[in-house]
Amino acid sequence: MDTSCPLCDHGEESAIHRVIECDFARQCWALSNIPYSAWNHKQSDVEMWLRNLHHNLDHNLWRLAMIILWSMWYQRNLKNIGEPISYPLEVVQFSCNYLQAIDTQCFKQVYQPHITTNQEWQPPSPNSVKINFDATVSASKCCGGLGIVARDHNGLSLGWRRRVIHGRIHPTTAEALAARDDVYFAKENGWRNIVVEGDCLAVITGISEPDDNFSVESPIYQDIRSLLGDFQSYSLRYARRNANSVAHRIATFCESECNCISLPF
Repeated sequence: MDTSCPLCDHGEESAIHRVIECDFARQCWALSNIPYSAWNHKQSDVEMWLRNLHHNLDHNLWRLAMIILWSMWYQRNLKNIGEPISYPLEVVQFSCNYLQAIDTQCFKQVYQPHITTNQEWQPPSPNSVKINFDATVSASKCCGGLGIVARDHNGLSLGWRRRVIHGRIHPTTAEALAARDDVYFAKENGWRNIVVEGDCLAVITGISEPDDNFSVESPIYQDIRSLLGDFQSYSLRYARRNANSVAHRIATFCESECNCISLPF
């Protein structure tokens, strides 16, 4: 079993390596406004390193440090499942913005999309595109499948995409990644008015009501909210499984050897 650090590929991935010895971690700390003397002290024990860090920082810098640690851990998990990761500067910028959002609760004023529940698939309004997403996770095959399908107001398919994620992944995280693929797909095709629909209420709620400050999926939700700001209009809809069956079938193809397919119908 490979125990090397997935972020820097140097040395064994011990707990202390993750927070201070890893090149990726050191770049994140150096780019932040955490004082060099506070984080750059050698310890063999993570608990002692955290105690020293807490002792040397004020309350706000301590909170920022915890968010940076959480963000680095998230990048590590993305790398392990083959997802692209952020640069250290982006990790620090995200952490600073995230802390500011917690303090000001500015997202409550900006993002208020309406959530509706569909019992069966309903077409979008004219001049809009509905993109359904779903995800499946196979513990036995250690992989996950992401599926999306786009349709117009006549119910005609405009295209679909299937992507495989190798490695263990939580079902909610897989659903969140599928939702992000959904929005990327719309942006790539130049659709300006979209409906994002899925059967995972936790993801729909997480995107629309960003009050969950500590979940693993929160950075994905922030990515999605940022992408949605580029559209002329959008709405988020929760659908029952029978209203999301096409996306579900596409997602269940994760046993295929092909990693990604994107085709029009």
